[in-house]
Amino acid sequence: MTSTDIVVVSSNSPQQQPSQQRPSQQQQQQAWYKNGSLPLGSCIYGIPIYLHYSFFMLLIIMLLSSLLGHATDGKYWAMIVLIYGPILLVTIIIHEFGHALMTMYCDGQVKEMVLWPLGGYVICGPVDTVTQDFCVAIAGPLTHLPQMALWGFIFAVIENGVSNLEQYYDENMSFGGNLCSQAFFLNVILLVFNLFVPAYPLDGGRCLAAGLMVCGLDGLKAAIATAIIGMVISIAFVIWGLVSFIQGSPGGLFTAIIGAWILMESWKLLKLTRPASGQYGEIVDNLKNHPIFGQRCYQNEIAKNSNNNSNGAESPALKKNGNGFSVL
Repeated sequence: MTSTDIVVVSSNSPQQQPSQQRPSQQQQQQAWYKNGSLPLGSCIYGIPIYLHYSFFMLLIIMLLSSLLGHATDGKYWAMIVLIYGPILLVTIIIHEFGHALMTMYCDGQVKEMVLWPLGGYVICGPVDTVTQDFCVAIAGPLTHLPQMALWGFIFAVIENGVSNLEQYYDENMSFGGNLCSQAFFLNVILLVFNLFVPAYPLDGGRCLAAGLMVCGLDGLKAAIATAIIGMVISIAFVIWGLVSFIQGSPGGLFTAIIGAWILMESWKLLKLTRPASGQYGEIVDNLKNHPIFGQRCYQNEIAKNSNNNSNGAESPALKKNGNGFSVL
């Protein structure tokens, strides 16, 4: 899912004392996923894998929704447990390894990954350019294409074709057919949600931010555009989710929660672009603490604009930015 980088740097001004240090947004986000995660061991290249407690939220919501129309259908309950349990888990692991492998291809380092319902986090070292960051962001969602092909093929074998491949549960279809159908559309939803919803901290928001800067937009304008677009989309998600929930769809509650989360993260980004003093240098200093715009490749681009605005003076962003790890 989610593809956002965290670069661990100090957020204090020279006037602050160590006792007055406050955790940056990146450090707070790192603490959030780390404190609520269960270690699962390691996988390819020895990358440690953690499971965040929120992973089970979607399973619980779907089980609750089963009470409305399939309370006595044991096969349906078994399918829900398999889809939103082990199948979703494997799907997300493959998604996150897409981010991880692309990061390593771009000469970055991967430290660990944390799994949650919409994708997960890959803690990795920074890449060199914004274009490379775009490739890393898009690599995760693209892994759903071969997974869709695999589940579609298995479905075709079981049901002798794909003409009755449907998103919804069909009581007249075999258990295996329903399972493959649901797994296929699970990947469709994750692909669309992560890639075609341009709202940070989803992968689409990461692609939007990188794409804007690749197209020549400076860091400040790219940050503002990313924040505003994310806020508009998140409000639509909240309204859509609440309306769906009121109309009897428990899944709408999960949609509303995701919308509220996107709204909160987008608002945090927008606040970083509005420093009290209004000085561009302060904006650069603030943005370096953001999970996306705090990455080295983004800070280098922002610093170029900062240098232009300050008649060639060296940007504090380049001095303070480190070689920290990212969250993808």
